[in-house]
Parts: sequence; C-alpha cells; structure tokens
Amino acid sequence: MGRLQSAAADQYRISVIIPARNEEHNIRKLLRSLQDQTRKPFEIIVVDDQSDDKTASAAGEFDSRVIKGTTSE
Repeated sequence: MGRLQSAAADQYRISVIIPARNEEHNIRKLLRSLQDQTRKPFEIIVVDDQSDDKTASAAGEFDSRVIKGTTSE
C-alpha cells in the first residue's frame, strides 16, 4: 500500500458488530483475534441474544461494548 493510500486508510474507523447466542466458549477466541489485528477496530460491539451461558460476561472481559438483546414478546 502506498503512502497516500495508507494515509487515506487512517481516516476510517472500523466498527465490528458481533451477534452472539450461547458463544461463551468461542467469543474469547474471536475477541482475542480482533485485538491481535494490525489495524485495530475503533469499537467492538457484542450483541448477546439472550444467551443461557456466560457469553456476555466473557465478552465483557475484553475492550468491547456488550448489549444484551431483549425479546419483543
């Protein structure tokens, strides 16, 4: 990537939105992988869709925003 392209790329912010349900055993690996990227996301949002496990607390261990989903019923 050329210097001008690199400078232009720095203007953009990357948001990662992760929908999750009962992903306690997988979410840590995913969030760790995002932290290890050379270009870090501006924000990581995990949307916990009423998990029965500890998905939300596992995601909360990382620098991410956790939103707990609710039902419209």
